[in-house]
This record gives sequence, structure tokens and C-alpha cells, in this order.
Amino acid sequence: MKKIPKFRLFTVYSLAFLFGVALTSFISIDYKRSYLILIYSISALAIAALLNFLLKNYFLVVVSLSLAGIFCGLFYYSHFEFKTRPNLVYGEEQEIEGQIIKKPSTDYKKQNVVIKTNGQKILVTMPHYPNVYYGDVIKFRGTIEKPGKIEDFDYGQYLKKDLIFGTVMSPQDPVAYSVKLKFNQKIYKLLFLTSDKFEASINRIFPEPEASLAAGLILGIKRNIPDSFKNDLSVTGLTHIIALSGYNVTIIVAVLADLLVVYLGRKKVFIVGSIFIVGFVILTGASSSVVRAAIFSFLVMFGKIIGRRADFTNIIILAAFVMVLINPFVLALDVGFQLSFLAFCGLIYLSPITAKIFERHRTDKLPVWIKAPLIETLSAQIAVFPLILSLFGRVSIIGPISNLAVLWIVPWSMGLSFAAGFLGMFFYPLGKLVALVAWPLLEYIIKMVELMAKIPGASIATQKGGSQVEAALYVALIFSVAFLNKRYKITI
Repeated sequence: MKKIPKFRLFTVYSLAFLFGVALTSFISIDYKRSYLILIYSISALAIAALLNFLLKNYFLVVVSLSLAGIFCGLFYYSHFEFKTRPNLVYGEEQEIEGQIIKKPSTDYKKQNVVIKTNGQKILVTMPHYPNVYYGDVIKFRGTIEKPGKIEDFDYGQYLKKDLIFGTVMSPQDPVAYSVKLKFNQKIYKLLFLTSDKFEASINRIFPEPEASLAAGLILGIKRNIPDSFKNDLSVTGLTHIIALSGYNVTIIVAVLADLLVVYLGRKKVFIVGSIFIVGFVILTGASSSVVRAAIFSFLVMFGKIIGRRADFTNIIILAAFVMVLINPFVLALDVGFQLSFLAFCGLIYLSPITAKIFERHRTDKLPVWIKAPLIETLSAQIAVFPLILSLFGRVSIIGPISNLAVLWIVPWSMGLSFAAGFLGMFFYPLGKLVALVAWPLLEYIIKMVELMAKIPGASIATQKGGSQVEAALYVALIFSVAFLNKRYKITI
């Protein structure tokens, strides 16, 4: 085997590490019994990799480094799981007091709050009264339950990604009071208040159902969207447009860079894009999914403005590596992380191929403001399709047509709705004026979705969680990308 570039050694190790973390997400390892074996194995493999590198036996370097990465992933995940294991008393009524550490989530029936008590996170479902806010301390009597499966949905695993290991339903006599906040808590509270003001601005300047769709596109808020429209989105294969706001903002930034780089130049586009990303993070409350999407968006914009693909394999892997180091549970359990990561991969690896296919089929005559969003959104959608198929358990027969009909306008709808909501926070008439421009786009999406959902046999139900099918589709996608890159002579 010929000599391997040093940066590729990082690629090999990081991929092996992520594979080890993913493997441990599905198989249980007893950390107390195995940690010494893992440490000795990692040490031996690291020495073997170094010696083989000095001896220029690069095949054994790759083998040793890959195994070391896998064992490091096994060790890190099991160590993190052991360190964060819950220390809660389940099934007994007790006095509970804790501080609210996340923005409360409210719907027409209840409010969900996450509190930290004795270093443990608990999700509390309580009535609307008393009104509570981030940073408040609540005190009540209740019973902590261990979250488990609800039919075919593993609620415990869903909460685990946020390190929440207990739930309390209907707490007795809840009392809330405010306390002095730390500096970082004051910053978060200000962000959440700004987010609430932004959502209120959208609801004020848009009529329904456009207001609910705008909130879904930008904030990922689905509580006000009618169930009938959610079903129509599923039938037409367009659920992803409101699935998570972080997924959409990655596409918006890519389109923004494509459209403005010719007029403003690369440096100015980076400044404008950075302001947009920071503003989006602030106005949406800086949730973990949005912050992760913002990181991916910065990387996408970086790739666009430097005018070449650089070594984006390492950049993608580094971003994922750091996020998994912070919380290894996100790799297998956080759909927001998976969607943002896959959308990023689609924008980097698939958009050049999509652009070439458009050229060969004489679509260059399309206006750039239609072609750019269509290329970017189709590329991202292809990358996330197997995951969405596994999550939602429905194959839309008309999905390709509905995506072509709607996707090109989604970035414009989201961008204009975002601008309208932002301006409406400070000067209502100006926000309303921009909303008048955004309204026809939102109305177009609604009517197109409703129209296509009425087509007989528009979709068929499949089994959720088809991980084998999902894996097969991604293998096929990887080979297809390699083949098309060679055919179109694309260098990434």
C-alpha cells in the first residue's frame, strides 16, 4: 500500500471512533468490567499503529488505527453512559424541588418543563398554572417514573439524548418562584424571551394557516398546524420541510451563498451569511438542534465562498466528531443531528452532481433564483430520504413530483417569513409589508400540498424503523455518488 497522507489518518481514526460509538449505542457494555481491557487494547493498538508507520507498513497502520478508533468509541460511549447514569428514586411519591433549565414547551392542554434536581434532569408535565419561566425554581409533590416505550415508540431513548431519565405527570400543588440567575442563565433567558417575541411577531403579522406554516418552517413548531395538513405533508413526502428548523436553515444558507456570491463577492457573502446564522440562532432560542445546524451552516458557507470543495470529508467528520464528544448519545438518538449532518453531506457531495444533471438536461435556462434553491434542496432531500423513510414509515409515490413542485420555493418562503417576523418585532407596518410578499409563497405551499394529497394512491404505508432498508439505501447512494463523480469528472 502506498504512503497515506497524514490528514487521511485522521479520517480513518475518526470514522472508526464514530463507528465504535454507534456500535455501543446498540449493544450494551459493562463499563466496570471492560474499561481496563479497552484501555490496554487501545494502548497496544496505538503503539502498533506508530511502529508500523515508522516501518512504512501503511496497510497495518490503517488496520491498527481503525481498531484503536473503534475501541476508543466503545470506551468513550460506555464511560459517558456510566458517568451520566441516573440516580433517581422511581415509583415513590416525594417532595421535589428543582430549577427549570430549558425553555418550557406549552400547548393548549399543558406545559412541559425540564428541571434539574440533585444534579439529575426530570421532565415535568404540569397544567398551565402557575406560569413558569426558564430559571424559575418549582416545588411540588410527585412520583418520578422511568420513561419507557409507548407502543412502538421508545420514549426513554428519545429523552436519553437530552440526559433526561425521569418524568413526573400531574405534580401536586406546584409552587414556582424566581431566584437570582448566573450570568450565562441571564443570557439564555434573554434568548428565550427574544424567541417568544419573534414567534408572537409571526403570529401577529400572518393570518392562519400561513402563520402556523411559517412557524413550522422557521422554528420547527408544529403544535398549531392542523392534523389534516400534517397528514397531507406525510402523503406528499414533504414532512421534512417542518421536521426540524435546523435542517432548513442549512439549506437556506447554501442558497443564500449561491445567489449572492456573484453580486457581493465571497467575503461579503460570508459576513452576510454569518449575520443571518447568528440572528437565526438568537431568534429561535439557541436550542441544541439549531446550534448544531448553525455549525453545519457555517461549514457549508465556508465551502461555497472558497470556491472549491477543499477536503470537506475531514471537515464534516471533524464537526461530527466534536459534537459526539460533547454528547455521544446524539449519534444514534438525535434526529436533529442526523438530519443536519445528512443535509450537509447532501449539499457537499450531491449538489455538484445535481448541478451537472441539470446542465445535461438543458435546465440552465431556468432563472438562478429557481435553479439554485432547487439544486440545493433536492440534494439535501436525496441525502435525508432514507432516514425520513425509516422515521415516518410512509413512501410517497408522488414524492418526487411534489418535491419538485414545492422545494424550490421553501427557502424563499422561509427567508421572507424570517425577515417579516424579525422586522415585525420592531416596526409592525414594515413587517406586515414583507409578510404580504411572503404570504403568496406560503399559500402556494399549502394549496399545492393539499391538492397533491388528494391524488388517489399518492402514498403507501411502510414499516417504521426499517434500519436494514435504510442502510441498503445509503450504501446504494454512496456507490451512486462515486460512480457519478467519476462520470462527470467531479473532484471533491
